[in-house]
Amino acid sequence: MASFISTSEISVIRGPFETETFDEEASAEMLATFASAEIRRQVPNIDADIAAGTVDAALATWVAYRMVSDVLNNPERYTSEGILDATYRFDSQMVRNQMRLTPDEIDSLKPVAPVKRVASRTINVVGWCP
Repeated sequence: MASFISTSEISVIRGPFETETFDEEASAEMLATFASAEIRRQVPNIDADIAAGTVDAALATWVAYRMVSDVLNNPERYTSEGILDATYRFDSQMVRNQMRLTPDEIDSLKPVAPVKRVASRTINVVGWCP
């Protein structure tokens, strides 16, 4: 299945990919695939809901972007670091946690019921001209 976000969309939002030390674009593509699979796992009917128009595709794109950019912004998975004293804290669970949807994100990807109109009223204004 297609990813909810492409590498070109990621670079438009985030800026150019790092290419000096590693191929960040390839990492972004793989992370976008993982993020999209995780979204589909946690919101199983999302593709049908997007096709039906009850979920905005832009929301899925934004959630996938957040997941990918969180990992790309901290590929070493440090929770803190110091320059002079060389203190680094590494968290191996961080990437797994970054690739999870928050409860608010899950709610935003659920279909919204169309608003039902209870009544309609027509008002005729006599003698009024714009």
